[in-house]
Amino acid sequence: AAKAGVNYIPLSGEMVFEPGDYEKVLQVQINENDFYGPSLELTVNLHREGLENARLDKDLWQARVEIMDNDFFPTNAYQEQIDPDSLVEDDEPLQRLDQTGLLREYIRFCLADPVIFQGMLKMILTDQLENLQGFVNLVMSVYLVDFVVVSSVPESKLFI
Repeated sequence: AAKAGVNYIPLSGEMVFEPGDYEKVLQVQINENDFYGPSLELTVNLHREGLENARLDKDLWQARVEIMDNDFFPTNAYQEQIDPDSLVEDDEPLQRLDQTGLLREYIRFCLADPVIFQGMLKMILTDQLENLQGFVNLVMSVYLVDFVVVSSVPESKLFI
């Protein structure tokens, strides 16, 4: 959800419908940034307070507005080099990109977003715990073969 004061400037006020007016345009100022992010939603509510010579329908007093992000993923650093319309015909501009720099921008994007960063930490921790489990299984197998089996059955020595 979009946050008032962060993603857009909140408004409140009175909207006057003259006789014969069936719609009005409401301008909401969006706070632009240079960071890619998900599309956000904000809600516009109409209230009954101060309502004169009109009726507010029980289902049509609220509207959801979607804020579409027009930034490039993961960063706008390569915006000048890529025209999205030209990629339909030819992907050659993508082939010329500095791939190391693009990877660096992607990592910077992941580290800057707290949700992605926490998910990345959980994934790394889970993977390392799986590696630890595999290592413990290997050590226990070697221990069982070298000490338990060899000492209980002397003729089963692996090395003479």
